[in-house]
Amino acid sequence: LYVVLGHGHSSRTGWVWQGVGGQLQALFGDGAGINGPMWSADLRDDRWHHLAAVKSRTDGASVYLDGQLDGRTAWQTADVVLTGYDLYFAMDPVAGRNLNGAMDEIRFYDRPLSASEIHAIYQAGSAGVCRRSVCLRAPEGMVSWWPAQDDAGDIWDGNDGTARDVVYEPGKVGLAFGLNGVSSYVDLCNGPNTQASNDFSVAAWV
Repeated sequence: LYVVLGHGHSSRTGWVWQGVGGQLQALFGDGAGINGPMWSADLRDDRWHHLAAVKSRTDGASVYLDGQLDGRTAWQTADVVLTGYDLYFAMDPVAGRNLNGAMDEIRFYDRPLSASEIHAIYQAGSAGVCRRSVCLRAPEGMVSWWPAQDDAGDIWDGNDGTARDVVYEPGKVGLAFGLNGVSSYVDLCNGPNTQASNDFSVAAWV
């Protein structure tokens, strides 16, 4: 069991991308329980995959794999109940479960991205997303962007992270966070603009 992304999750609260074996599930806790859709593929194939999870008051919870809708729990429209824990990459601060792998181009949005926007990010591939229109323009509503270029800085806003035992290795776009599965993680603190309880999106190359 390992964690790719998490924001203060427990058996009933917060949200997390959690995996068993090669499969991941996006879980969202509403205070009564925690549930969510699964990505269908086994991700242990030594290839980069673009993953996105979207939480919406209208459409529930959805996950996208390599630009395509891959799962949805349409009934899951309730707000996520957040706790005081920080936002983390590659580690669960409650249970200490770490990711053995790599992550690149992690972004948090304060609205549900559309299917066409997610597909466009995937199609951009190693060209990536940029802040200007000379390449794929970043979708509106982006709150934070951690490109993993030699540090854990947020180049869009001030939610800079603290990287622990992370190496920077060739990624999908430039460099990526290299994670050892034991002690590597990134702590993103508890920024007020990443506290969305509904209508938000998170995307990353993994």
